[in-house]
Amino acid sequence: MTSKRNLKCLTLKEKLKLIAEVETGEKKKKVIAQQFGIPPNTLITILKNKDKLLEKQGSYDSNSERKRLTTCVNIGVDEAMLKWVTTARAKNLPLSGVLIREKALEYAAASGHEDFSASVGWLDKFKKRHNIAQMSVCGESASTDTKSSEDWKNNVLPDLIRQFHENDIFNADETGIFFKC
Repeated sequence: MTSKRNLKCLTLKEKLKLIAEVETGEKKKKVIAQQFGIPPNTLITILKNKDKLLEKQGSYDSNSERKRLTTCVNIGVDEAMLKWVTTARAKNLPLSGVLIREKALEYAAASGHEDFSASVGWLDKFKKRHNIAQMSVCGESASTDTKSSEDWKNNVLPDLIRQFHENDIFNADETGIFFKC
């Protein structure tokens, strides 16, 4: 009966550390491989791909726990979508998976990628690639313009209120009246 060998997959951050240690030349490669818990042939494979790792270093620093360099097939659509999602989040707009996928299809059609499919799998990979979490937007920090609301409160609201008895006026702020906005 043969025992199964334990495989260890280094993160990209660990691979960069390994490359830096080899380049110092203070230790033998075999010792460095033992230190990282990998076989020497794996170390050699990492060193063969060192140029790719160093070239793409800036693109994966934000998500340093990644283990593989993955590339996107439609880079133009990916970059446009990242810019759009960042802008939408900055404006405090609620985003859903369906909305992101529809917008991706629009960008793909505009840039001539007819073969692009904004599937659920694409969305999951897009969110993983850019470390995007699906979160609900809460709060009213960016909901209205204060000048417009003051004008409405002083000029329009008094005329509306005159039509009703004060017992018939309710506050609907927390009832989801802005659901479709």
